[in-house]
Order: sequence, then structure tokens, then C-alpha cells
Amino acid sequence: MAEELPTAFIRRRLGNEDAHYGGNLVAGAKQLEVIGDLITELAMRYDGDEGLFRAYESVEFLHPLFAGDWIEAKGRIVSAGTTSRRCE
Repeated sequence: MAEELPTAFIRRRLGNEDAHYGGNLVAGAKQLEVIGDLITELAMRYDGDEGLFRAYESVEFLHPLFAGDWIEAKGRIVSAGTTSRRCE
């Protein structure tokens, strides 16, 4: 039976300290930080350590985020090589 690949979930509230623009708009970099945290969690579950995150294949910001919003991210490892992992 094949080893089941891990999944992870993060839910975070964006605070006033996350707002960098007028109208309490949060920078896209904060969204990428959350995804980085999610990838770290997946690496911990699969490899037992933090690992290194090499690249994003595609990023699209579909909606603005504001201080006070909740952000949720779900991820999973979809394939694993000897030294690489592919996540969605």
C-alpha cells in the first residue's frame, strides 16, 4: 500500500499590524507568508524537518485582503521524489 501523503490547514486572522496600505489593505506578501508556513508544516509532517522551499509555480491574487479578515489555506503534497516535493 502506498504511503499516504500529508495534508495541512492553517487559519489565521489578519491584524492591523498586517495592513500596509490605505484602507487597511494587506500586502500580497502576507498571503505568500501564510503559504510558506503551510509548506513548512507539510515538510515537517512528511520529512520530520522544515526543509527548504525552492519556488512557486503560479500565484494569483484574486481578492484583496484587509486587516480583520480571516485567511485559510489548505495544502497537500501531491508527489514526492528523492529530494523534491510537489504541493498544491
